[in-house]
Amino acid sequence: MSQQIYIGNYWPFFFTGLRQFQYSTKDGAVAPYTSNFYYDNTRSSMAYENYAADGTFLNKWFMQIRPAFGVAEWRDDYPPDKDNPRGKIIVMDPPIGWGNVETVPGNYYNKIETDPWQCIPFTIAEAEQTVVYEELLPTFTTWHGDTFENVLVFSYAQKWGKNVSGARYWMAENIGPIGVSFIIQNPDGTFTTWERSDAKVVEFNEQQKHDMFVKNASKVVHKKSVADHLMGK
Repeated sequence: MSQQIYIGNYWPFFFTGLRQFQYSTKDGAVAPYTSNFYYDNTRSSMAYENYAADGTFLNKWFMQIRPAFGVAEWRDDYPPDKDNPRGKIIVMDPPIGWGNVETVPGNYYNKIETDPWQCIPFTIAEAEQTVVYEELLPTFTTWHGDTFENVLVFSYAQKWGKNVSGARYWMAENIGPIGVSFIIQNPDGTFTTWERSDAKVVEFNEQQKHDMFVKNASKVVHKKSVADHLMGK
């Protein structure tokens, strides 16, 4: 039986404090990592940033809820690497869409373009985003033993040129991504779905958030891809 839901209720959107998702798998098949969600006043956006287990920076998405569009991922920041020693900022217009009022089960699709003059370095690119809303679970229990209500399960595939990446999310209403399973494209064009990483969810107040930012600012950036980190390379 299908039903309509508002996707913005499943992504974290709030204005004070920080919500942290500490991900791990039961058997350690995927390297642990941490995701932080907090409101960035400077950019009027939710920041969704990922860190390796030792606290080094992996990447950051900036997300907004836009009228008539829904959940919009409009900017992605990446750490320095051999090709971009200053790091990389990708600004998109139209942004990556995650949905608005949608039907479950159902599909969502949008085309993405970079805003070249806002990107560092200058970047011209187009992409496609497809989201498949698979099911809405009344309850879901992580391997940690934590139970959440009203959990949306969806998968997405993002295509930039010939490269396709994606993941499956378990999103608890009014909480966020309590489970993530990455979907990786292999060199032969096939895909591998990794074991699901479940999160312990921790809330931080404003002072604790400030202290965390000061600590993270002293970390050396991670110069590997997220995929390489998760595979322990």
